[in-house]
Amino acid sequence: MKIFIISDIHSNYDALASFSEFIKPMHKTGDVMACLGDIVGYGPNPSECISFVRKECDYVISGNHERMLLDKGLREFANDRAQRAIEWTDRKLSAGEKSYLAGLPEMLDIESRIVLAHGSPVEPDTYILRRAQVFSAISTLRIMKRYICFFGHTHIPGLFDEESSYYYRENERIIIKPEHYYLINPGSIGQPRDRDSRGSFCLLDDEMCITFFRFTYEIDRVYEKIKNEGIPSELGERLYYGM
Repeated sequence: MKIFIISDIHSNYDALASFSEFIKPMHKTGDVMACLGDIVGYGPNPSECISFVRKECDYVISGNHERMLLDKGLREFANDRAQRAIEWTDRKLSAGEKSYLAGLPEMLDIESRIVLAHGSPVEPDTYILRRAQVFSAISTLRIMKRYICFFGHTHIPGLFDEESSYYYRENERIIIKPEHYYLINPGSIGQPRDRDSRGSFCLLDDEMCITFFRFTYEIDRVYEKIKNEGIPSELGERLYYGM
């Protein structure tokens, strides 16, 4: 069984649709898909993205943008552009769509050795960027008796091992050693921030190897939708630069 890991879609359905086409040759019966949250926020097609995730993803957790959508008190901690985008999203979504998002867990186990978290297994909205944050997350995995944590939130793909060493190679299989601890970020489907405008995801195959993939999509179309909907245009402009 292969597990496709996606995160941080951010209402970018054009990117999500391109991802879906990209994986068709490698997606087989019995494979599963996991989404690490931030389905909504920033982009122009929240309903379409929610519909895709509900239909195609076997495991789904919430992200900080889902929590901001559902709890207005959390919006004060976001920047102005993020606030305006989530307020727009709030007006667009139906009660049923919000109810679905409200029912998503903040963390979720897959089998006996894998856990899904949006930010970190330590705390859902914590960023894993620095060495201390890596060691804290690894310590938490030891307590949880889980060896692999898939996480998102930073929009930066890559793998940290238990020594806090970082690895990222596109289209190359990275061996996951038994009884070793790993933090793995698939990158962002809809808003990459590693200075690469292509969408990003990763795959855990049935031989316990991780592969990171990139795919292209029509950024111009998303940018025009963002402008036409009155969402801050900077949120479309950044898509061109992967920032």
